[in-house]
Amino acid sequence: MPAFRTERQLRSLEIKPEHIFRFAENPFIISDVIAQLAKKLNAKYVLIDLRAGISELSANWLLDSRVANIFVTTLNSQSVEGTLIILDLLAQHQQDYGLYSKDIPAIIISQVNPDQIHILKQIWNKEEETGSSTAGQNVGRLRNAFSSYLSQTGFEEEDALVIVSPLYDSLLVLPNNWDDIRELIKKSGLFDNISPIALSYQIPSSETFLPEDEISIAREKMLERVPDLIYAEKHLPPGFYQSQPIRNLANRHRTRLPNLVVVGAKGAGKTFLFRQILRNRNWKSFLGEALGEQVFAPVIDAKIIQVTIPEAIEHKTEVWIKKVKPYLLDKLAQDGNLNTWRSVWLEVMAWSYGFQNDSEDVGDAFIKHLIQQKKQVIFLFDGLEDLFPEYYQNTRQQIAMRALLQDVQSYISVTPNAPIGIIVFIRRDMIEHIIKQNLGQFIDRHKEFALKWDRTEALRLVAWVISYYEIFNLPNLPQATIPKAHEETLTQALFSLWGRKLGSDQSREARSAKNILGKLSNFNEEVQSRDLIRFLAEAIKQELGGTSTFKDRILGPKAIRDAFPEVGKEKVREVKEENKNNRFEEVLEKLEQLSPKIKVPFESTAELSSEDISLLIEQGVLKRHEDKYYMAELFRLGLGIDKRKGKVKTEFSD
Repeated sequence: MPAFRTERQLRSLEIKPEHIFRFAENPFIISDVIAQLAKKLNAKYVLIDLRAGISELSANWLLDSRVANIFVTTLNSQSVEGTLIILDLLAQHQQDYGLYSKDIPAIIISQVNPDQIHILKQIWNKEEETGSSTAGQNVGRLRNAFSSYLSQTGFEEEDALVIVSPLYDSLLVLPNNWDDIRELIKKSGLFDNISPIALSYQIPSSETFLPEDEISIAREKMLERVPDLIYAEKHLPPGFYQSQPIRNLANRHRTRLPNLVVVGAKGAGKTFLFRQILRNRNWKSFLGEALGEQVFAPVIDAKIIQVTIPEAIEHKTEVWIKKVKPYLLDKLAQDGNLNTWRSVWLEVMAWSYGFQNDSEDVGDAFIKHLIQQKKQVIFLFDGLEDLFPEYYQNTRQQIAMRALLQDVQSYISVTPNAPIGIIVFIRRDMIEHIIKQNLGQFIDRHKEFALKWDRTEALRLVAWVISYYEIFNLPNLPQATIPKAHEETLTQALFSLWGRKLGSDQSREARSAKNILGKLSNFNEEVQSRDLIRFLAEAIKQELGGTSTFKDRILGPKAIRDAFPEVGKEKVREVKEENKNNRFEEVLEKLEQLSPKIKVPFESTAELSSEDISLLIEQGVLKRHEDKYYMAELFRLGLGIDKRKGKVKTEFSD
């Protein structure tokens, strides 16, 4: 290995690494030899450690487009400097000589202090300044060098992979036996940490993909069954995916009545879950369905009653139409405090149950009646945004809802042997206008039941839809195992749906699952289940309405790309509808009017105030990066805003 004090000394050599292969008849003969050896040994992968990496002997590997590069560096300045040089050299030769890598090089930043991981992630994503620490400054240098490499070679940054690997004390001294070392690695957490890299270079199994004739059948099934699931709360299919929040709800309340709030954005599945619980009519029955198992005593055997009902549900109870709703609206026309509204809510619960419908102030009597009869009831509240449309500015509506969310729940929790449970389904933005004190504490108390879809849960939902509606058989993924399946298992099982990449497996296109979920997500890393199902429904329409050149998957890249604009338009329409007459709707309409004038990313514009920008960032629509504002893809498409040519930021995987 040649040793130099500066990069200039390396570049001044008369004989450089690239000269070793430049004029050879077969400059990469060593790669061919190793590949032939691997084939003879029936090996699927060959791992080569180039140590420091820069030498005439390593040039054959670094510049062979068939070899995937993974650069491992610590945050030591010397190690970072060497990595910067390699990235620069690689970029120059891939650009000048047309030597493009099969995949974007991955970077592993190793031996990082676990306490520093969060701040280093923020520095990498330009959410924090580098500061004065050596680690922070070197992360910034690596980020800039990697961004420059990607820009020069024409790769998309959204497909780049960076792993931060903490310092694992347990691996500082290794045993002599290889099996013991493997076990130690698994226990340390290193195995899970670097698994995204293994997935990136995974060799497709022949069992992963469907035969061509089965692809055609699966497309027809998908077109027939998926579109009805967009508004599943209206069609109410017989089964539903037991997401982690639903399993939490059931597991935590086998033997005690629920007294909680289920938070979720529009399209997250609140009303769908409301109707699924209600359909069972009995809590024990719901537990069995939610947990996917027969539930034995002792468990709660409580009746389920709806109190408030969304306008979208066609079949409403007579007591809601004639008694409860008019009474609530009448009370909203009067001044009332929290105590007043606590009594009101207890009254309408009693009436919904059928207790003394012609009397008022019956709440306490109703509770005593249930205790005497040894009965338990769980009351469901949904559609509060329909009942209280001016929650963001109307004080009376805020007091009414605050009483339900806090005072009624507190009253029930302190009542000895309370026979009542309540579940309130509500949007988070409504809570933020209603709960004036200890908002964070309130959200934290109910967070395990919040309907928030991260990337893994979104993939599980797709897999469940494919399996439950028998669109095709998922390889090595029985339906019962889907709720606990890992991301890499789900990703591979869905190759027949949308492929490994948005192109051929040998292309430099983005990985399908990551790209699709990235476009469906907002900048709060949330995916709404309705957006996901709508995407599947629109993509299959596009697929069958066009001519696909891909015979190994149900949804081709063109159908996938063409589906997003329509999904985006529906997303914006629904968000404006749910925020009717409030500030978020006004800001979205501002952006629509600006659409001919701006392109993403954009710098601050006079038409958008700082308050507008803050609201858009809070809602996950915008994100600031390097003094420019980027927009979540669904909103950008839905608002009709064009995109500048350029790169999006690289995500930092930890």
